[in-house]
Amino acid sequence: MTPELAKDLRVLRMRAHLEPDRHYKSTGWGSSNPEFFQVGNVLDTQHDYLTGRISRRKRKEHLKDELLSGDYIRERAQKRFAEAQRKSASGRNGNKKVFRPKKNRLRR
Repeated sequence: MTPELAKDLRVLRMRAHLEPDRHYKSTGWGSSNPEFFQVGNVLDTQHDYLTGRISRRKRKEHLKDELLSGDYIRERAQKRFAEAQRKSASGRNGNKKVFRPKKNRLRR
């Protein structure tokens, strides 16, 4: 199994996290990849020439590239990343007060 296929299977396993609004049936693979699976290409027919065809620019080589090219998933991933960064910064370095030494004053 190539690393690209392993990544594509991983994306399929985590697709419920990419689109939480949709419900996906569980794969039943557990934590390992399936023993047998098939990979193929979708061929365009003459009937789909203008309506159902995807242009060459929009075609991607791998599943993860195709998913990340969509606007909805890209925006959602950016939001989730920003939220994770904000959570990791809070409490550690995010909300600490800046330490300023007290000025030396002469006491009378």
